[in-house]
Amino acid sequence: METDSLIYRLQLIQPVLMRFLKEKKEIEDSAKREGKIPEELCKLCSDSSRLVKTSIHSLKDEEAQSLSPFLKWMEENKITSLRGSIYSGIGKIEVEAKEPIGKRKPTTLKKGTYHYSYPLSELKKRPFYSALIGRFDGVQSCPHFDPSNPRIVRLFQQDKNFLGEEKVSNHLFFCCVECAQKKETFACAMGVVKQGFIYSVNCDLNGLVLEKILKDEGIEYERGEKPKQEAVLFFPHITPMFFLRKHEILIKLNSFPKLDETIVSVLKPKLIVYSGKKSTVVELLVFNTDVLIVSEEGFYVYDHTKAVEDSLDNMINHMVKKVEEYAEEARGNDHDRLIIAFEKIGQELGYVPQREHGKSGLRVDCVWYDRQGKINVAIEVETAGGWKKDILSTWELEPQLAVIATFQKTDSVPQSLLDFSLMKSIPHKLLYLNMTTKNAYLFEKQKIVKKYSLRKEEGKESLAFEEI
Repeated sequence: METDSLIYRLQLIQPVLMRFLKEKKEIEDSAKREGKIPEELCKLCSDSSRLVKTSIHSLKDEEAQSLSPFLKWMEENKITSLRGSIYSGIGKIEVEAKEPIGKRKPTTLKKGTYHYSYPLSELKKRPFYSALIGRFDGVQSCPHFDPSNPRIVRLFQQDKNFLGEEKVSNHLFFCCVECAQKKETFACAMGVVKQGFIYSVNCDLNGLVLEKILKDEGIEYERGEKPKQEAVLFFPHITPMFFLRKHEILIKLNSFPKLDETIVSVLKPKLIVYSGKKSTVVELLVFNTDVLIVSEEGFYVYDHTKAVEDSLDNMINHMVKKVEEYAEEARGNDHDRLIIAFEKIGQELGYVPQREHGKSGLRVDCVWYDRQGKINVAIEVETAGGWKKDILSTWELEPQLAVIATFQKTDSVPQSLLDFSLMKSIPHKLLYLNMTTKNAYLFEKQKIVKKYSLRKEEGKESLAFEEI
C-alpha cells in the first residue's frame, strides 16, 4: 500500500484512536469511583504547574498529643474529609460529613453528603487550634481516609504559586498508608478532587492516555505544548499536540485553544487528527489538508482531494433527483428528514454540509461549504410558510445557490416569488421546492428559468425539466 495516502494514514492511526477512546473512558470512570490515576500516567505528566515535590514527616510529640480532641470532634460530627488553608491565621476549613452537624447550615448538599465551611475565627475558640491546627499552613485528607483508623502526618510540599514563585508549605495530612507513600513519589495539585461520593478528574487524560498508547505501540512522535504564559487561568491544563513526523500526522485532541495556523504552515501535515463534532471540520478547511475528527460518537473523515461538483446545473439535477428518496429513508419529522437528505446530497457532491449555521443573528437550516471554506449553497426548510424571511437569511450568506423547500398544498409560492420586488436584486439563483406538489422551480431574479418534477415515473428517471 502507498504510504503517502489518506487510507494508509487512517489504517495506522485508527487502531491507536480506538484504543485511546476505550482506555480513556475506563481510566476516567475508575478515577471517578476510586480517586486514583494510574501511576504510569502520572510519570508522563509534564505540567510543572501541577506537579509538586513532597516529603512526609512524623508529627512532633506535642502535636500528636493534641490529635485526640480533634479526632473526637471529627468522629462526633461524622466528618469524612477536610481541606483548607491556614496561612497567617486567615482562611477556612471545608469539611464533608455523613450527617448534618447540629443546626449548622450546610454550604452544599450532594447525594446525602453534607458540606460545611468553618472560618478560622470560629475554630480558634476550640482547644485543638493553638496546639495543633494553628501550627500548619493547611489541612487536607486523602480520599480514603478512615477516622476510625487514622494516619496523620506532616506533609511538606514544595510547589509554585500563580506568579511562578517557589514556596514550601506545611500541611497536616490525614491519610491512608498508600496515599502517604504516593505523596512522596508523585503528587498533583488538582488532579483528582473529591466531590461528594465521587471524584472530579482534572488530569489531562487526552494527552496522557494518547502518549502512553503511542509509546506502547512504538510509534515515534514529537510532543508540542503551548508556553505556560499563554495558558488561560480558567483552564487547569492545555492538552499537548503530537506530531508523527514520519507519517506527517498532527494530533490535537482538544478544541481549545484553536489550532495555530503558523504551526500547520511549518509542519505541513498530510493529516490533522482533531477532537470535536462532525461540524468541527468546517473550521479546519482553511488548512487545505485531510482531517480526521475524533468524537465519542465515532470518527469523521474529510478528504480534501475529493472532487467537488461545481456545475450548478449538475448540482440541482442531483438534488432534485435524490432529495425525496433520501428524505423517505431518514428518520424524524418532515423538517429534519429533509435536512438530512440535503446533508447527504451535499456530501455526495463533495461539499461539507453544516446544520444550523448562524451569522449576524440569522440562522439557516443547512449550508454547503466548498473546499476553500466558502458557503456555496444555503438551504432553508419551511413546514408552515414564512418563506419570505428565508430569502433574506440565505442572501446574507452570499451563496452561489439558495434553496427554499416547503410543504405547501398548492404551487402558489412561485407566483408570489415572481411578484416579490426583492427578487429583482437577488444576486444568486434560487431553487424553490414544493415537497407536497412534487414540483421545483429555478429562479434567476424575477424569472423562472427551469421547472423540475420530483415525481418518479415508471420506466423513467425521477428527474425531468422543461425550459421556460
